[in-house]
Amino acid sequence: MKTQFAWKEEFNIGVDVIDKEHKKLFKIINKLFAFKEDEETRQWACREGIKFFKGHAVNHFSDEEAYMDSIQYEGAEQHKRLHEGFRENTLPALEQELEQSGYTEDTIDHFLGVCAGWLIGHTLTEDMAITGRQTRQWERLLPGEELAAMKKVIAELKDTKGALMPIMQQAQEIYGYLPIEVQTMISDETGIPLEKIYGIATFYAQFALQPKGKYQISVCLGTACYVKGSA
Repeated sequence: MKTQFAWKEEFNIGVDVIDKEHKKLFKIINKLFAFKEDEETRQWACREGIKFFKGHAVNHFSDEEAYMDSIQYEGAEQHKRLHEGFRENTLPALEQELEQSGYTEDTIDHFLGVCAGWLIGHTLTEDMAITGRQTRQWERLLPGEELAAMKKVIAELKDTKGALMPIMQQAQEIYGYLPIEVQTMISDETGIPLEKIYGIATFYAQFALQPKGKYQISVCLGTACYVKGSA
């Protein structure tokens, strides 16, 4: 099982204790991606793994809040409310969905997508703000021609109902996949939380987080193909 969620240097905020905790959370999410592949042990392994992730995240929030207080960070109260919202609302809702579904692969993917997206978005925006670092890095990371095309797409679609999916589909047409820089740009330009965008990008098979090859090969494993003689 390949790593689904890679740490990047631009995720470092420059505070060693916080960066180490972020890396640890990334590793836990990657282990959960691997656990879901084994159908026999998936429910138990993911339930225990998610408990561990939740506990580690809550402890990390506490440590991060203590650090903000120690430096008298002026945005600490708002930052703490974001932690509380994730801890008290987002995580319980995702856990309820998992329990109701019996830990299906789709709901595990949804849980991991939302958590990974929240972690990336929170790190690149709110956590970067703790140290006063630049958070809007996508403008210098994306090629100029594609960037101009993407801005045009967003300008045309962002005020229409249900605009996010068409914007993401167009973004993948332009770039060939949806790197975090493109997702961050969409979030900045539309005001839609990055964690929601990342959750959608990981939930739907039509989206890719890594570049695709020039030639795409599809294999049908469905019942209809089998009935027609597919080997």
